[in-house]
Amino acid sequence: MTWPAPAVSRRTFLGTALAAPPLAWSGAGGDRLSPLPGLSIEPSALAIEALQRRYRRELFDEVLPFWERYGIDPTHGSVICALDHDGTRVRDETFLWFQARGLWVYSHLHHLCPHDPRWLASATRVAAFARRHLRQADGSWAQRVTPAGAPIEPSNPADVSGLLYMAEGLQEYGAAADDPDARRLARTLLRDACQAADAAPLATRALTAIVEHHYNPETGLNDEAVNADLSRAETARGLTIFGHSLEALWMALDEAHRRGDRRLVDLCVTRIQRHLDVAWDRVYGGLSHAIRVNGGGYAWPPERPVGTSLAFSYVGEFHYMKSSWALLEALIATSLVLEHRPSAWAADAFVRIQDTLDRLFSLRARGSPMYRLFADRDVRAQAHATRQDNYHHPRALMLVLESLDRLRAAGRTTLMA
Repeated sequence: MTWPAPAVSRRTFLGTALAAPPLAWSGAGGDRLSPLPGLSIEPSALAIEALQRRYRRELFDEVLPFWERYGIDPTHGSVICALDHDGTRVRDETFLWFQARGLWVYSHLHHLCPHDPRWLASATRVAAFARRHLRQADGSWAQRVTPAGAPIEPSNPADVSGLLYMAEGLQEYGAAADDPDARRLARTLLRDACQAADAAPLATRALTAIVEHHYNPETGLNDEAVNADLSRAETARGLTIFGHSLEALWMALDEAHRRGDRRLVDLCVTRIQRHLDVAWDRVYGGLSHAIRVNGGGYAWPPERPVGTSLAFSYVGEFHYMKSSWALLEALIATSLVLEHRPSAWAADAFVRIQDTLDRLFSLRARGSPMYRLFADRDVRAQAHATRQDNYHHPRALMLVLESLDRLRAAGRTTLMA
């Protein structure tokens, strides 16, 4: 993959800045945050130990304190994502997706740091709120409630994503807390959401769908949707949402490695590279939101991200809305590629993605450890926001750190083998 010329100096070495003691974020709006060290544009300089220090600092000293201070109601355990950049609450509501995502994050933190009781305690509070206030007497799940649990919006049977997020969160919590009831509820949600009699075969079915049925050989990309019987959906032919595809492909890569399927690992690596190559905006940087191949005059319906008042409309083959969440999925994808199939293109992509997050999406200059979540093609500044990301950002930091830990345990000292 040929990347455009970097917007940073040719050499921004990992060195003295990384060695400095981390600055804990105090959480007050307008606080000054010391810069995170840039990554060297030279992939060979990507020392694993230095990267571990960077990502641990961002996760534990900055991002998690923000969420502990503003994102969990201290009385009820509800997760609040309706926040401005400085943590100011803009709406008093808890949304099913965000409660479920917060449950996964705190449960996985316990896996990452099993000797720190704070994270399992937070996960337990979040799980208790979900069971008590989001789960309804008829087995459905409310979409929105107040931070104290009073209903705002009832269940939405069409929101399969919300059910799957809750299944993911409960499964992770069941493992963290050794809670068999949470595991059973997660399996029930998974079966119901996927209309399957048994949850066990779903992993293989999903893996096959990602690498065979969603894959469009005409474009070399994954189509966003297929029919229920996994046949080609003509309405989605040539339609790729890059963040979704990269997220699905890194998960497929991880599962292929778990199964010891070297051929499938290689296939996933090739397709991750293809999606990054097509998606990258060589004018402004970052990942395009989507493509409708050969849709030169296509008028995209307005994209209205959940939890925001934003709307993005474009005409043409590409939808140029930008998002930090898509870049974070790409960061995870390239970190796993570097773990299993280290290469110059993957190291260069990893650096490019992190540099773009730091330059265009980071809100550090405003005293916030958050990333701008959605933006126009040129990623113009937004004075305020109505939602912060409690999932993709901390998840990426955790999963990249875990990948780096495995590499270091295996004797690697840089991302390039």
